Amino acid sequence: EAGLTVPYLADDEAFITAIVEAMELMLEPDLRARLANGAAVLGKDYDMDSLAGDYLALYQEILQHRDG
Repeated sequence: EAGLTVPYLADDEAFITAIVEAMELMLEPDLRARLANGAAVLGKDYDMDSLAGDYLALYQEILQHRDG
């Protein structure tokens, strides 16, 4: 676990409230430490170059199918 998710809400006020609540939760030292540890562990396997390459390959495949 490396972060919190906020569900999409069509009601802007409800969405803003959910974001504020999540941000307030992140101020809790125990939760923040747990998420920071999780992010450090998960970050070891995260490679931005690899992710960007995956997106590029996907976009190229989509464009090839669209064009022909």
